[in-house]
Amino acid sequence: MVFRPHPKKNERVKCEVEESTTIINRSRYFCQSKKHKFSEKVGSNRMAKTIREGALTYIYILLYIFLSSSQIFFNKWVLPSKQINFPYPLGSTLLHMVFSSVLCFLLTKVFKIMNVEEGMTLDIYTTSVIPTGAMFAMTLWLGNTAYMYISVAFAQMLKAIMPVAVFILRVAAGLELMSCRMFFIMSLISFGILVASYGEVNVNWIGVVYQMGSVVGEALRLIFMEIFVKRVSN
Repeated sequence: MVFRPHPKKNERVKCEVEESTTIINRSRYFCQSKKHKFSEKVGSNRMAKTIREGALTYIYILLYIFLSSSQIFFNKWVLPSKQINFPYPLGSTLLHMVFSSVLCFLLTKVFKIMNVEEGMTLDIYTTSVIPTGAMFAMTLWLGNTAYMYISVAFAQMLKAIMPVAVFILRVAAGLELMSCRMFFIMSLISFGILVASYGEVNVNWIGVVYQMGSVVGEALRLIFMEIFVKRVSN
């Protein structure tokens, strides 16, 4: 006797298999679509965060340029002008440093807007922080004094020699190696500054010496900051 399955039962089983296959395919498609949407959402959030951070960085740079330019013109207006008559660049530098110190104290200790990392030792403070602050004060003092003898435009032209000073001092400190390519670039920058300065009508060499001293102080400050960052990161 041969057993033959009922045709309706076979059709029912076939329909159940097809329904199960359809449900599995729909579930797989749903999971893939969810995964794709999640990836798109993560990618869009990451791109939006990158754009937001980039825009914020450019805002900070523009704000720094605006405040720096405002400070330069304010010092030029206060120090040698006949209206204000405050020919004391060292006193102006002292006021600047006191204001910066009070503002940093308020931001870090009182309002706690900026977090200061722990681990500051006396050795790091005396060998990195104090020299950096001293070079910053020297830069402000010599730069403010230079405004009493030369114009703002001429002072900014002399400041363009900053990369040359930084490179020479980095080589002297052993932080960078001298190369013919960099020597050619620095020589080209120096020649350009000489050509730009040649058209200055009223050249006061006392002001030039003060401004060059300010450039050297700023270059030393940058080098001390680099050494400080390397010590803290290590």
